[in-house]
Amino acid sequence: MFPLLQESKNPELFVYGADFSSTAVDVVKSNPNYDEARCKAFVWDLTSSSIPDDIEPESLDFVVLIFVLSAIHPDTWKQAVANAHKVSLVCVVTHDNFLFVDRDQHLLSTDVKIRWCCIAS
Repeated sequence: MFPLLQESKNPELFVYGADFSSTAVDVVKSNPNYDEARCKAFVWDLTSSSIPDDIEPESLDFVVLIFVLSAIHPDTWKQAVANAHKVSLVCVVTHDNFLFVDRDQHLLSTDVKIRWCCIAS
């Protein structure tokens, strides 16, 4: 999240960072660049049946999941993507696959090899 915040030319950019591990969240929060005015890190099990209380449905511009699907059981992928979809148009980035799902939950592309991904606002 920190490179995105540092490189963004949008001073109003706000980034949420979630992880299943409270240790990972604590590491993010202990970073000297962590600024609660621009970002929020929190624990969330993406495979749970609900979205975080702090995030309204469809309120985020995009969601990026990095190495998430490879870290959870394939039986939980559908719930994880459904939860991400509840809060935003979803861009899922795993090891070397790219997956887009639109708001109507239509799979737009999958298993596309990418070398880089540029996200701009």
